[in-house]
Amino acid sequence: MRTANLDMLAARVTIGGATGSIEIIETAYDALDEILSDSDGTRTDTFLQLATADDLTASEAEVLLKKSFGELGIAWPSHDEAVNRLIVYWLSLIVEKRIKPYDGMAAVINDVLETAGELRDCIKYVGDWVHMEELLGAFDAYSDVYESYQSDDPLSTSPEEAIKDLDELIVEMAQDWLDRFAGNDKMRRKAAP
Repeated sequence: MRTANLDMLAARVTIGGATGSIEIIETAYDALDEILSDSDGTRTDTFLQLATADDLTASEAEVLLKKSFGELGIAWPSHDEAVNRLIVYWLSLIVEKRIKPYDGMAAVINDVLETAGELRDCIKYVGDWVHMEELLGAFDAYSDVYESYQSDDPLSTSPEEAIKDLDELIVEMAQDWLDRFAGNDKMRRKAAP
């Protein structure tokens, strides 16, 4: 019943990354036809109210969105589920070559890990719960490429070739991450001892 946009919106709201009431209302409005034409006849006046609202604060829109999910029988994502869902989204775009690897990884770092408050732990601990250490290291290599070509080393390859190789590596690593960790049953925060 739910659209991918509603899933992504719920994940972004959960980690604190939604941009405001307009985005929430517009996403709800875009999903309205699917929700109303659902074959099981589920209907929610709260969702209809949200999708047709014209002046709500961001917090009011979030409350209505969460209430709508409950009325529709859709589980609201936990923090960890939201982080996983968003990482899967961006890495899938990288693998499908719908976004440049650099831009996709920047989105994972800035829009997911930093917004969710997870980036500090990803950098601090090898073996972080989101298993991003290798991808973050590869992303960091982009800056190394630019720094190394500031020199006049005649043996080095061109920056364009190095970036192309790094792009290919990140696509491979993103696919490997998706194969190993996509889905909340494979990626869980370890309980404190």
